[in-house]
Amino acid sequence: MQKKRHEKKLVTRQKILDAAYELFARQGYDETSYTDIAKLAGLGYGTIYIHFDSKESLLFEHYLELIYKQADILRSIKQEGRNALEQGLYLMNEVWTANLSYPTRKLTVFFSYRWVSSKKDYDRAVKALNTVLDVIGGYFVTAQKEGLISAAVDIPTCLSLIRTAYLHALQDARFGEKERNEAKLKLNQQIDYLLQLKTS
Repeated sequence: MQKKRHEKKLVTRQKILDAAYELFARQGYDETSYTDIAKLAGLGYGTIYIHFDSKESLLFEHYLELIYKQADILRSIKQEGRNALEQGLYLMNEVWTANLSYPTRKLTVFFSYRWVSSKKDYDRAVKALNTVLDVIGGYFVTAQKEGLISAAVDIPTCLSLIRTAYLHALQDARFGEKERNEAKLKLNQQIDYLLQLKTS
């Protein structure tokens, strides 16, 4: 009985998420209401609040899924003649391009929610982001073994600092194309510095 109740709860939760994602994509985050989500999901208005206490928390879940899908996509990208260092840097660019393809408002809400969410949700966001970095970091570790990155570079610490620099660059990039280009240039310089590279 308890197992069935739990399964029903998971099904209901997924219905809410599916409806929210569809509406966010179709009519935008700000224009989507809980009433819209409940209607599309075929559920009562109050049921949404039982599972999610805010629209931000729905978007947060959505982006966690996108981040994990992004990690899967990165794992599937072949090197196509690139060495390990080049592949790691190539994947960093792929992540940047993918993130900037998302609506700025949704991206801003996600990263803002990270700062005001519970410790549990904050840790979940860091874990998801680290999943992407682990894929990229694997190439940097290989590159170091192959002598393409100095043995003096502490790869785990470097990845942690790259994550921080990346999130800061994303914040700067949301203001417009000029800021986006400047943020990417600065991020590339920071990555080169952290990996002790002379060129990108």
